[in-house]
Amino acid sequence: EKKLHVCRAILAARSEVFDKLLYNGMKETYENQISFPKINSAGMEIILEYIYTGSVKKESLTKDNLIEAFFAAHYFQLSDLQDFIIKTIKSTNFVKDYSPELLTKLPTLEQIENSIEVENKLLIDHQKVTKELEPLVLTLHFMSQVSRLYPSWSAHGFNPCP
Repeated sequence: EKKLHVCRAILAARSEVFDKLLYNGMKETYENQISFPKINSAGMEIILEYIYTGSVKKESLTKDNLIEAFFAAHYFQLSDLQDFIIKTIKSTNFVKDYSPELLTKLPTLEQIENSIEVENKLLIDHQKVTKELEPLVLTLHFMSQVSRLYPSWSAHGFNPCP
Protein backbone atom coordinates (compact mmCIF):
# COMPACT_ATOMS: atom_id res chain seq x y z
CA GLU A 1 0.00 0.00 0.00
CA LYS A 2 1.46 3.33 -1.08
CA LYS A 3 0.52 6.49 0.80
CA LEU A 4 0.74 9.97 -0.67
CA HIS A 5 0.29 13.05 1.51
CA VAL A 6 -1.77 15.83 -0.03
CA CYS A 7 -3.52 19.06 0.93
CA ARG A 8 -7.30 18.72 0.67
CA ALA A 9 -7.81 22.45 -0.03
CA ILE A 10 -5.45 22.40 -3.02
CA LEU A 11 -7.03 19.23 -4.42
CA ALA A 12 -10.51 20.72 -4.08
CA ALA A 13 -9.47 24.07 -5.58
CA ARG A 14 -7.99 22.43 -8.67
CA SER A 15 -10.43 19.58 -9.30
CA GLU A 16 -14.22 19.55 -9.26
CA VAL A 17 -14.15 15.82 -8.56
CA PHE A 18 -12.00 16.32 -5.45
CA ASP A 19 -14.12 19.31 -4.40
CA LYS A 20 -17.30 17.23 -4.53
CA LEU A 21 -15.59 14.33 -2.83
CA LEU A 22 -13.98 16.33 -0.01
CA TYR A 23 -16.40 19.16 0.73
CA ASN A 24 -19.93 18.07 -0.06
CA GLY A 25 -20.82 15.92 2.91
CA MET A 26 -19.66 12.60 1.52
CA LYS A 27 -17.90 10.26 3.92
CA GLU A 28 -14.53 11.46 2.59
CA THR A 29 -15.36 14.93 3.94
CA TYR A 30 -14.81 13.59 7.44
CA GLU A 31 -11.97 11.14 6.84
CA ASN A 32 -8.25 11.76 6.73
CA GLN A 33 -7.55 9.09 4.14
CA ILE A 34 -9.10 8.15 0.83
CA SER A 35 -8.44 4.95 -1.10
CA PHE A 36 -8.60 4.82 -4.88
CA PRO A 37 -8.57 1.14 -5.82
CA LYS A 38 -8.69 1.82 -9.58
CA ILE A 39 -5.90 4.41 -9.62
CA ASN A 40 -2.30 3.35 -9.12
CA SER A 41 0.47 5.46 -7.67
CA ALA A 42 2.12 6.17 -11.04
CA GLY A 43 -1.09 7.67 -12.38
CA MET A 44 -1.82 9.57 -9.18
CA GLU A 45 1.66 11.11 -9.07
CA ILE A 46 1.02 12.63 -12.51
CA ILE A 47 -2.37 13.89 -11.30
CA LEU A 48 -0.75 15.49 -8.25
CA GLU A 49 2.00 17.08 -10.34
CA TYR A 50 -0.70 18.60 -12.54
CA ILE A 51 -2.90 19.72 -9.63
CA TYR A 52 -0.01 21.24 -7.67
CA THR A 53 1.80 22.93 -10.54
CA GLY A 54 -0.85 23.45 -13.20
CA SER A 55 1.18 21.47 -15.72
CA VAL A 56 3.10 18.25 -16.24
CA LYS A 57 6.67 18.12 -17.47
CA LYS A 58 6.82 16.20 -20.71
CA GLU A 59 9.57 14.04 -19.24
CA SER A 60 7.25 13.03 -16.37
CA LEU A 61 5.20 11.01 -18.84
CA THR A 62 6.93 7.76 -19.67
CA LYS A 63 6.08 4.58 -21.45
CA ASP A 64 5.52 3.07 -18.01
CA ASN A 65 2.96 5.57 -16.70
CA LEU A 66 1.26 6.98 -19.80
CA ILE A 67 -1.83 4.76 -19.75
CA GLU A 68 -2.27 5.03 -15.99
CA ALA A 69 -1.88 8.82 -16.13
CA PHE A 70 -4.50 9.10 -18.85
CA PHE A 71 -6.92 6.86 -16.95
CA ALA A 72 -6.42 8.90 -13.76
CA ALA A 73 -6.92 12.18 -15.67
CA HIS A 74 -10.14 10.77 -17.09
CA TYR A 75 -11.27 9.56 -13.65
CA PHE A 76 -10.68 13.00 -12.10
CA GLN A 77 -12.13 14.80 -15.16
CA LEU A 78 -8.98 16.77 -15.91
CA SER A 79 -9.58 17.32 -19.61
CA ASP A 80 -6.58 19.62 -20.12
CA LEU A 81 -4.30 16.92 -18.75
CA GLN A 82 -5.98 14.32 -20.97
CA ASP A 83 -5.35 16.58 -23.98
CA PHE A 84 -1.71 17.02 -22.96
CA ILE A 85 -1.24 13.25 -22.71
CA ILE A 86 -2.80 12.76 -26.15
CA LYS A 87 -0.53 15.48 -27.61
CA THR A 88 2.44 13.77 -25.98
CA ILE A 89 1.51 10.50 -27.67
CA LYS A 90 1.20 12.27 -31.01
CA SER A 91 4.49 14.16 -30.68
CA THR A 92 6.72 11.43 -29.29
CA ASN A 93 7.60 7.98 -30.46
CA PHE A 94 6.77 6.04 -27.32
CA VAL A 95 5.81 3.11 -29.54
CA LYS A 96 9.46 2.14 -30.06
CA ASP A 97 9.96 1.86 -26.28
CA TYR A 98 6.96 -0.32 -25.43
CA SER A 99 7.14 -4.05 -24.89
CA PRO A 100 5.71 -6.17 -27.73
CA GLU A 101 2.83 -7.23 -25.45
CA LEU A 102 1.86 -3.64 -24.74
CA LEU A 103 2.31 -2.61 -28.37
CA THR A 104 -0.52 -4.92 -29.36
CA LYS A 105 -2.78 -2.99 -26.99
CA LEU A 106 -1.78 0.58 -27.85
CA PRO A 107 -2.83 2.55 -30.91
CA THR A 108 -0.11 2.99 -33.51
CA LEU A 109 0.87 6.51 -34.48
CA GLU A 110 -1.04 6.12 -37.76
CA GLN A 111 -4.19 5.20 -35.83
CA ILE A 112 -4.04 8.36 -33.71
CA GLU A 113 -6.29 10.46 -35.90
CA ASN A 114 -8.39 12.27 -33.33
CA SER A 115 -8.60 12.71 -29.59
CA ILE A 116 -11.82 10.74 -29.12
CA GLU A 117 -10.32 7.64 -30.75
CA VAL A 118 -7.20 7.93 -28.60
CA GLU A 119 -9.21 8.53 -25.43
CA ASN A 120 -11.38 5.47 -25.98
CA LYS A 121 -8.36 3.32 -26.85
CA LEU A 122 -6.40 4.41 -23.77
CA LEU A 123 -9.34 3.74 -21.46
CA ILE A 124 -9.76 0.26 -22.92
CA ASP A 125 -5.99 -0.33 -22.71
CA HIS A 126 -6.03 0.62 -19.03
CA GLN A 127 -8.42 -2.24 -18.36
CA LYS A 128 -6.29 -4.69 -20.38
CA VAL A 129 -2.87 -3.64 -19.10
CA THR A 130 -3.63 -3.21 -15.42
CA LYS A 131 -3.08 -6.49 -13.69
CA GLU A 132 -2.95 -5.91 -9.96
CA LEU A 133 -2.95 -2.34 -8.78
CA GLU A 134 -0.85 -1.35 -5.84
CA PRO A 135 -3.36 -0.05 -3.28
CA LEU A 136 -3.20 3.73 -3.12
CA VAL A 137 -4.20 5.85 -0.16
CA LEU A 138 -4.21 9.64 -0.11
CA THR A 139 -3.62 11.05 3.35
CA LEU A 140 -5.45 14.37 3.47
CA HIS A 141 -4.17 17.44 5.27
CA PHE A 142 -5.62 20.89 5.88
CA MET A 143 -3.92 24.13 4.73
CA SER A 144 -2.45 24.65 8.20
CA GLN A 145 -0.44 21.48 7.65
CA VAL A 146 0.93 22.46 4.24
CA SER A 147 4.17 23.81 5.69
CA ARG A 148 4.90 20.36 7.08
CA LEU A 149 4.26 18.86 3.63
CA TYR A 150 6.29 21.41 1.71
CA PRO A 151 9.73 19.84 2.22
CA SER A 152 8.63 16.47 0.85
CA TRP A 153 6.88 18.03 -2.14
CA SER A 154 9.71 20.40 -2.98
CA ALA A 155 12.08 17.44 -3.13
CA HIS A 156 9.98 16.27 -6.08
CA GLY A 157 9.86 19.69 -7.70
CA PHE A 158 6.31 20.51 -6.58
CA ASN A 159 5.21 23.79 -5.06
CA PRO A 160 2.23 23.14 -2.76
CA CYS A 161 1.12 26.76 -2.89
CA PRO A 162 1.47 27.77 -6.55
